[in-house]
Amino acid sequence: MKSKYPIGKTYFHKEIIAIDLPEIARRMTEVEFLEFYKQFTLAIVNAKIEPDKKGTRLRYDLADTSRLDFHSKKKPERREKRDYRFVYRYDSDRSFFFGDAVGLRYAKGVGGDSIYWTTKRRDRSDKNYTEDPIG
Repeated sequence: MKSKYPIGKTYFHKEIIAIDLPEIARRMTEVEFLEFYKQFTLAIVNAKIEPDKKGTRLRYDLADTSRLDFHSKKKPERREKRDYRFVYRYDSDRSFFFGDAVGLRYAKGVGGDSIYWTTKRRDRSDKNYTEDPIG
């Protein structure tokens, strides 16, 4: 499905590449990580379909930010909940899509592994993003 929103450029926070993905890879086998990575790229595509999604409440007052929960494997067990979360935002003025963080959905704790806390503490100024190194 094609996005209803114009997306001129896609940017990802440098820490997704430097921290998030290597940390996820350390917890998985190579085969599991390759499957996760395919699912993550599909999550990015799905997030771009409606990047300005309203009604996704995020902790820590992450204004103008959305999230998409996804499975780390293509064929999860029946009734298995989505185990990863992708946090992103859409700048409608510039038509830019920004990927902010990816991590475990169920991680908890301030200063811990919470994906919302990770996103909140990151410097989200333009200089900390690189143009689509994932796609």
